Amino acid sequence: MLLFLALSLILSACGTTSLPVEAQPTTTPTANDPSVSLESTSPLPVLVTPTPNFSGGPIQVSEMQYFQQGTLLTVIAKLVNTLNTNSVRDVQLEIVALDANGARIAQAYDEIKFIFPSETTGVVRQFELQADVYTDKTEVRINSGYIDQNNNYAQPFSFEVPTYFGGADVPVMTGWLRNRDSVTYTEVLINAIAYSKSGEIIGGGRSIMEFVPGEDRLGVSIPSSFIEQPEKVELYAWLGPHSAALEAGSWWNAVKVKDWDFVISPTNQIAGGAEWINATDQTLQKTWYAVTVYDDSGQVNLVRKGYIDTLWPNETIHFVPPEMFAPTDSTPTHVDLLVVPGEFGQPLLAYNPLRASQATVDFSTDQPIGKVTTVNNLNARVSDAQVMMVIRNQAGNVVGSGFTSTGALDANSSLSITVPVYILPPYENLTIDTSVIIPDGAKIGE
Repeated sequence: MLLFLALSLILSACGTTSLPVEAQPTTTPTANDPSVSLESTSPLPVLVTPTPNFSGGPIQVSEMQYFQQGTLLTVIAKLVNTLNTNSVRDVQLEIVALDANGARIAQAYDEIKFIFPSETTGVVRQFELQADVYTDKTEVRINSGYIDQNNNYAQPFSFEVPTYFGGADVPVMTGWLRNRDSVTYTEVLINAIAYSKSGEIIGGGRSIMEFVPGEDRLGVSIPSSFIEQPEKVELYAWLGPHSAALEAGSWWNAVKVKDWDFVISPTNQIAGGAEWINATDQTLQKTWYAVTVYDDSGQVNLVRKGYIDTLWPNETIHFVPPEMFAPTDSTPTHVDLLVVPGEFGQPLLAYNPLRASQATVDFSTDQPIGKVTTVNNLNARVSDAQVMMVIRNQAGNVVGSGFTSTGALDANSSLSITVPVYILPPYENLTIDTSVIIPDGAKIGE
């Protein structure tokens, strides 16, 4: 079944514990999705005159904090549903930052589909301010929402082993997100809040999980900002305006994953790969994956997610994620791979015109280097491609991998590519399997 056609199978019947999420024919989430990216600010400060609200409402702000680091402003709030027996639906939030003159210097909006009875949830927003603009105060306004009188639904999400790691390029808060419902939810908003030893909010971050499978758990990693070392981490998940629900079905079997394995280097580099097989006779577009790296104590160290843009009918690829390093203050030992099949589609090209051949590894230097020749069979230039290299030993076990971008490939030509690789010794009798794919955003014939 087509992944996004399954969006029509939204749960709407009363009496089920799965949430009734309205299907949205939205495009694939991108780095510019307003629910994920840093918020832009107004070109000029705007004076704000709010209208007093004397009637109140069931949703209240229980905690609020902000901090500005250079031009980066982080606003953090916790909301509580004061009703003991009823959920509040479609809660509309407005987050505003003001300067010392009361002028608005940043603004963002959020919509939370459900806040359940007596539930507390978190909201984190980050703004990139203009230079020499400083925050004097922030406001979180509850603009609207309505009480769910039927109250047939329960919170499907919970978190396990919330953790902080500072030994990454960007500090992260991590954990396991568990979905108790049988359906797969899409575009789930994850908000992370950190506390100091004295109980003050000192950090926060926000991310999105494009897919959270039913009756399963998935690692989450939220890039975060801090003003001091966290003592406690809290994670919150909620459905937003673009969320939807997918019924379980045969569409999960559209992609077969075989021979997944990994190795971990002394510097916490994670290398490995798998065979992906499009088990259908149609083209799959936007097949999503998530790699979760964790340790023996169950702490999530790293999450890498992304899309393979196109899998042609019955095609097999040797999948490798881009280069991954777990935080230096983590001790990774386990790796999970989740693959969510994409939708049937009609890509610009009816076949994969790129081939990889003559794959070798050069061991003449301290660090092995992979080499592969890529061939463009198309009579048009391809602006970029990606090479994935899976390396196995004589027993067929994965002992290394490599990933790189090729740059432009001219029409009807070949190009020799150097691929950074990590291989677990010994280096004898290795088998090298390679694939080359056209990534999302590559231009053809330009």
